[in-house]
Amino acid sequence: MSSAYERLVDALRDEGLRVLEGSTNARAQCPAHGSRGLTLALRAGDGRALLHCFAGCADTDVLAVLKLGVRDLFDNPRREYVYRPRRPRPLPAEHGGIGDPSHWCDRAVQQQRLEATEEYRSHLVSLQEWARIGTYPGAWGRGTA
Repeated sequence: MSSAYERLVDALRDEGLRVLEGSTNARAQCPAHGSRGLTLALRAGDGRALLHCFAGCADTDVLAVLKLGVRDLFDNPRREYVYRPRRPRPLPAEHGGIGDPSHWCDRAVQQQRLEATEEYRSHLVSLQEWARIGTYPGAWGRGTA
């Protein structure tokens, strides 16, 4: 059984197109747009053939002119396509998509507890003083703004 790369090169030659072949790659005239130059690049990959037209022709257009399909780009194509549906998306969260309300209640309680501490209030006073005079009255000493 021939490889996908060999099948493509043979199909190009059967169409009467010029093919310049190397060991793992080839350049050929593109059958899709009828080029005079070698604008179609072919390369043997790991179990497949890669092709690229530098004039911008789609792979499917090139294969259609050669009477080949996308399956012919692979050394061992699957016999039939096996449909595998995607996993369903998770349902949106309850409560209007904002998450669990108890989480937000817990966060509010934590914030209230924090605001009730003396350290938090002293930080607020320091920030207000800093905003008023333009210097930070904290641990770094008095500096300029």
